[in-house]
Amino acid sequence: MYDRLPDNTRNRLLPQLSASAARLIWGEDDSGWGHSQATWITLHFVDSVLTWIAVSMGMYELNPFLALAAGTYGVGMMLWGKMTLAILIGLMIWNRVSHRVKGTLNMCMAGAVIANSLFVGAHLWLIHLFPE
Repeated sequence: MYDRLPDNTRNRLLPQLSASAARLIWGEDDSGWGHSQATWITLHFVDSVLTWIAVSMGMYELNPFLALAAGTYGVGMMLWGKMTLAILIGLMIWNRVSHRVKGTLNMCMAGAVIANSLFVGAHLWLIHLFPE
């Protein structure tokens, strides 16, 4: 679709889109979703749910500290601790770091959630293909 635009529109549109995306993620104020503390907490909540699904299917937690917590205190306490730490870290750093750091933290967490979704989805897909 972008290739069908006239040259003068294409030359104006691409820099505006890339500048808008950069402002949204690493902008100069807190207006972008990438800076939102709610985004940070939501991503951690989704990651905790994916962790719960993965552990209930027999997969392992790769974080050694969380794996130790799950082995010592149980999965429920590990997930509670994971969310508590995410909220505490968010509260501690959110007002003290630059906008670029906020955007980078949220983008990295979004990447981790996507990777975890792919791992859990691949495991579910394999179970579906090769039932016992």
